[in-house]
Amino acid sequence: MKNTEFPRKMNIYDTKHQTPNTKHQTPNTEHQTQYSHQMIYNLDKINEMADGDEDFINSVISVFLEEVPQDLEDLEAALNQKDHEQAYQLAHKIKPNVDLLGMEQTREAALEIETLGKQGADISEMEKIFQMLKKDIYQVVGELKKDFHL
Repeated sequence: MKNTEFPRKMNIYDTKHQTPNTKHQTPNTEHQTQYSHQMIYNLDKINEMADGDEDFINSVISVFLEEVPQDLEDLEAALNQKDHEQAYQLAHKIKPNVDLLGMEQTREAALEIETLGKQGADISEMEKIFQMLKKDIYQVVGELKKDFHL
């Protein structure tokens, strides 16, 4: 197989949050969602692991799209039930999946929920972090579906 680089998605805004730096964006990303933080996804880790194997990349993306939204729903249910142990386990499961897609801020949020769950911390604090986690993951799910025509 030929060594094909898949899209690396990033929204990087200057310090005034006015002009996106589109240097690393795929051609079909004409719309921009202005965010107060850097966020979308990038496929550097997957591209490195795949070594040009497009089927592998598509498989990783498909697994992400199938598993992570369900894990997110289950995490929300665990938080609603104030189940610290289940919240800990689900955040732990989500963390490597978002890390694989270069979603550093989202990985940090999952790690924080994981840590708070393990400590039996205040659920309301975990729920605040969860809202950001949920927003970021659903944004990336939408972008992946669009970019990979799924």
